[in-house]
Amino acid sequence: TFSDDGKWVAFTAYPLTRDAKRMRRDRRPIQTKVVLVELATGKKVEFEKTRRFAFSGEKSTTIALHRYAATDTGADTPAAGAAAAAGPGRGGAAGATGATLPERPSGSDLLLYELATGSEMSVGNVAEFAFNKKGDYLAWVVDAQDKAGNGIELRNMDNGAVQVLDSAAASYKGLTWTEKGDALAAVRGVDDKAFEDKLYSLVAFKGLSAKVTKVVFDPKSESGFPTGMTISPNRNPAWRENLSGVTFGI
Repeated sequence: TFSDDGKWVAFTAYPLTRDAKRMRRDRRPIQTKVVLVELATGKKVEFEKTRRFAFSGEKSTTIALHRYAATDTGADTPAAGAAAAAGPGRGGAAGATGATLPERPSGSDLLLYELATGSEMSVGNVAEFAFNKKGDYLAWVVDAQDKAGNGIELRNMDNGAVQVLDSAAASYKGLTWTEKGDALAAVRGVDDKAFEDKLYSLVAFKGLSAKVTKVVFDPKSESGFPTGMTISPNRNPAWRENLSGVTFGI
């Protein structure tokens, strides 16, 4: 991917085939790295154990690098395959007794690398992140051990101020900006014995440059919502273009 100003390119690099085979034999995680290149000079910086990256929109001042969690065994190991086979929303693989394993947090370190200076800042327990189109805001989802401090946070990329938009002992998913980058939305899930998966609510925000307006739609407290159903975590919520409402799946 090129930065919007055309000064940088970044790409994901995988281990060589022979190295990957050796890692499988040794039951070591097979993890990717990200390579960042300054096009004018050819200067190259490599970031090990990094699974995803994104430039900061039109401003192109920063690249965000999402690292693997310390407990992440990689996509090609037997442990990861067993967890994936369990399917979403099923609590992961079951043990020999049939008991469901505890839900494991999905957050890991997010490294913010300033392109002009090379300075770095790390944010912990990040599960999802996204810059808005202009690159003046970065939003991320916190998913920590025991759901301590879970929520959605927003960083002003101009002054570095961080604001907590929502916080609860819940799991957040589907972080989505509008096309203009002036509002964002996500879903928030809590455990509920009446549902096989989590019970999800909508959380959405607008007016980010002034006083933030928060919209919450909880299907359990809204009259007329279909009985026995919940908001779906498999479709990202989306603001209408004029910010008059938010659409979501059920």
